[in-house]
Amino acid sequence: IRPPDWRLDWQRLMNRAELRQVMSLNRDLFIRSLLLVFCFTWITRLGSLQGDTILAANGILIQFLQIAAYSLDGFAIAAETLVGQSLGAHSRNGLRRAVTVSTLAALLLALVMSLAASLAAQPLINFFTNVPEVREVAMTYVLWATFMPLFGVLAFQMDGIFVGAADGPAMRNAMIASATIFLPLSWVMTIIWGNHGLWAATALLLLLRAGFLAALYPALEKRALKSSSAGVTN
Repeated sequence: IRPPDWRLDWQRLMNRAELRQVMSLNRDLFIRSLLLVFCFTWITRLGSLQGDTILAANGILIQFLQIAAYSLDGFAIAAETLVGQSLGAHSRNGLRRAVTVSTLAALLLALVMSLAASLAAQPLINFFTNVPEVREVAMTYVLWATFMPLFGVLAFQMDGIFVGAADGPAMRNAMIASATIFLPLSWVMTIIWGNHGLWAATALLLLLRAGFLAALYPALEKRALKSSSAGVTN
């Protein structure tokens, strides 16, 4: 129920500085997402160049990563909220606690998912397809897919942390750097090692995203510490 004295603050709603900040964040997230979609489209393209059977098998195996991403995204969303609250409260300790607890929980779930998917790999693949050739090829590369949650969990977490911090440039630049390395390297790795090389490159993409953002994380703690030193208790 709306309080009786509530009113819409049009002056703040139309504040140009805040609108520019929101639009800048949306721009950076759009660039990040566009590059990420392009990278996974490139993965599909490299798979298709190896034949229809491998393309079909990879299409099944990529579902393992998609399911993991949606499952682990809950912890990333929790990190978004908690990190935003901690930075808003100028609490470096709160920031560290939010990052540590949510990341450890995500890592534990990723480990459980990888082990469960590895044990149930054959039934899961059989559920997705009844084509014997596709099943056989999928089983050849299935360990890459079942352990993708462990490769990707830190990338998902760091995304959530930096979204919560509203640090669009960091996410954009990390994705640009990751894509710049991944796109040519994945092509070379696929030529040399075939589909194993493609899956290794996919794992590398996730690790690069996590690594670049992790390198930028100390700046978030400095933001909280700077605000605290200005007169706010940590």
